[in-house]
Amino acid sequence: MIGTTTAILTTQQELNASLDVKMQSLNAYMYERQLPHSLAVRVRKHFRYYWSRALIASEDEAKLLNSLSNGLREEIVGFLFKNTIETNPLFKKWSAYKDGFLEGLLRHVTPLFCSPEETVVEQGKTASEMYFITSGNVKALYKPKCKGVNGVYQEIATLRSGRFFGEIAILDKCLAYSAEGDVVKTPMRGGARQSLNLITEAAAGNAAAKEKLLESSRADHPLLMGDDAHLRTATIKATTECELLTLKDVNLVELMSNFPKIRLELHAVARDRIAHTEAIEATAKKSVARWGSALGMARKNF
Repeated sequence: MIGTTTAILTTQQELNASLDVKMQSLNAYMYERQLPHSLAVRVRKHFRYYWSRALIASEDEAKLLNSLSNGLREEIVGFLFKNTIETNPLFKKWSAYKDGFLEGLLRHVTPLFCSPEETVVEQGKTASEMYFITSGNVKALYKPKCKGVNGVYQEIATLRSGRFFGEIAILDKCLAYSAEGDVVKTPMRGGARQSLNLITEAAAGNAAAKEKLLESSRADHPLLMGDDAHLRTATIKATTECELLTLKDVNLVELMSNFPKIRLELHAVARDRIAHTEAIEATAKKSVARWGSALGMARKNF
């Protein structure tokens, strides 16, 4: 018991010492570059959070985790993220599935700290990752793209702990394309048997199976087309200090191929969000049309 306690304390002391060394190097870099004080404070907060929360902080740790059995890896990840899982409704739900998805997700995510009013993603920019909120709030801002509209961002949603964002612009990367550019059946390991069962149940009149089959079919169509492909559909800003977990698109593609059920969940949320912005866009177009009509009548009368 004493030996175990001593080992834990020693490890924690080594981690604290390592963090101190990293912070000293960071401070020296920012001093040399003459970063403004306010910016330096935000950078320190980001790295202090990242270095203290990163699951895999070195190649040695990555090799260590990869050498373990799936069961042991799940237990370690579950222990390290115990508080996050228990306090995050989304992660708690996925943990209850007990299919290995949450363990796989948490092994790939990277911690990110954001200060209030910091822009996390910007509408129209190319996307390469999505985000999960573990603490704090963010706001979603949208600027209509139709001509004739004053380019002002409007707040369309507030997202809190347990929500995710940034998925819309990268989910289409899970689709497979033919040489001609057409979408072909999405490759999902383990999904073929599930699809066959759904088809059989739907043919027998199972309403729930029909709905799931329809959902699966929708997920095999791109969310964004043409020039909008893989571009951010809204701007996200932190409204409080936020703790996020980021997932790279390459890791998302790998996870979605193994867990089609989760992909359908993300796809359904993404479609609802797109429908919301499309409704805003339609309203903006009607306003422009009414304004144009009124202006034309005024000119005619004049």
